[in-house]
Amino acid sequence: KETVPMLTAILEDTTENEIVRHEAGEALGAIAEPSSLSILKKYCNDERPEVRETCMIAVERVEWILKNGKDKNEND
Repeated sequence: KETVPMLTAILEDTTENEIVRHEAGEALGAIAEPSSLSILKKYCNDERPEVRETCMIAVERVEWILKNGKDKNEND
């Protein structure tokens, strides 16, 4: 979770390569920190499809975890 600020900064940097930004969005979705939800939602409208589509998937994942309380892929 300590990487969330750095990943957020990368996602927000529109001068960064779109694949790097995609990876940052994907990592934020994997971490699923609730505080990342607003930034991920913001970039669901990004002009780059690589970023936009990744953020849409990441938002769905974070919202699922918030609703269900646990990552469906985690072992007990």
